[in-house]
Amino acid sequence: MEIEKTITLVMTLEEAEDSVLALKTLPQIEDADITFTDDGGYVVSAGLEGRTISFSSHEAFQEFFGRTWPDSLLTHAILGQNDVPIPCTHELYIQWYVAGGRSNCEKRRDEGDGWHVITMFQGSSGARDGPHLFWWVVGKLPNGGRLFEIFGTKEAALQYHQSIVDQIGRGERG
Repeated sequence: MEIEKTITLVMTLEEAEDSVLALKTLPQIEDADITFTDDGGYVVSAGLEGRTISFSSHEAFQEFFGRTWPDSLLTHAILGQNDVPIPCTHELYIQWYVAGGRSNCEKRRDEGDGWHVITMFQGSSGARDGPHLFWWVVGKLPNGGRLFEIFGTKEAALQYHQSIVDQIGRGERG
């Protein structure tokens, strides 16, 4: 007896937020937004060259992102020893990410009542001539505002991350 197994991939809110932030870094994107779905997931939609593109799973977004912005337009990297980015092809980056690299991308997370700040490695950079901006600080502020900054080094990203956490602690970031 053969049993058919169906796996439904649903995009989480965090994956949707990260996808919107990634899309908004590209000059070709006119706008990007998140919609809640009936099945408890999220859909990311964006304007691209006069048309609308939509993604209901993070995997679909990653596949589209790599196909639309190939190696000739983006610089890709994986994390090596001591979190040093190693340049590679988009295909190798996706293989690394799926094989467990994703679990190594988040370097710091702080969260509190209604806010979070995350520093992470993002294996694609639109900066062709460098410095390559592989390090992102993303989050949600206590007032509901979004945080998104990109950096050329892990150290700079972590320093900025700490400054945001300190500002929130002092009540300076609403």
